[in-house]
Amino acid sequence: MTFIEWLSQEIRIRKWTQAELADRAGVTRGAVSHIFSGTRQPGIDMLKSIAHALHLSTEEVFRAAGVLEPDLERPPSLSEWVHLYMEADEATRDIMMENARFFSERHSNKKNA
Repeated sequence: MTFIEWLSQEIRIRKWTQAELADRAGVTRGAVSHIFSGTRQPGIDMLKSIAHALHLSTEEVFRAAGVLEPDLERPPSLSEWVHLYMEADEATRDIMMENARFFSERHSNKKNA
């Protein structure tokens, strides 16, 4: 998946437009438009701004952009889970964490059996 495809997916998950991404990242709409059109590669500062806007780690965005090698241990849906968690209310976050702990413990128990 290219960085443009990845970024398109991330804003689609959030139901944002390119303009909303630009506003949330604190960059110009033109700069974001150039990235999506492929006429400009995002620099490190732009990637950091995008990470901040998406509430993702810079590492994750750097990996998606090809600045860092892919982390083959990380499931591809982690960024979606993080986004859903960040958008949830406190009660839903508690339920999500309870479920995550349950499945983590279950996985750990299977490995140790």
